[in-house]
Amino acid sequence: MKHLLIVCLGLLASLTEGEEPALQVVDGGWRGLLNEELPALEERPGVKWTVNGEEIVVKVTNPLNEPLTYAGLTAAAPQLYYEELQDGKWVDRNLDWACGNGSGPHLLPAKGAVELRLAPRMKAKDLRIYATFYPTGWKKGSLVMLYTSEKAPDGK
Repeated sequence: MKHLLIVCLGLLASLTEGEEPALQVVDGGWRGLLNEELPALEERPGVKWTVNGEEIVVKVTNPLNEPLTYAGLTAAAPQLYYEELQDGKWVDRNLDWACGNGSGPHLLPAKGAVELRLAPRMKAKDLRIYATFYPTGWKKGSLVMLYTSEKAPDGK
């Protein structure tokens, strides 16, 4: 997380007011920016999605007895991490940088749900989209898949 904060601060310094944050290509992928030493959540949030034209509507449900936090421009637009299928392997590629451009923490209530509206800026036939969720204190957290082009939410 410390590395992600440093990168965000660097991008903040490079943005001018009103400028949209860029879709970033990270050498070596974005997974190297995440703190993978954090323990995972006891139970990951539940996810159901529908595709509506260019937009993906995702309902995320918190099964825990404590609220979860996620970063985003708005409560409905989280920071996204993308994977693309290349040569039969899922490869972490791009991420939407929202820091420094009005991004902030948003809350997924305990035993509650939130509706996210994704407008992916990375266009690929075979795509996975993730966001990160953390309880208060940020001492554990999980990367949660919000969407995959592999199958529909009902498994078909």
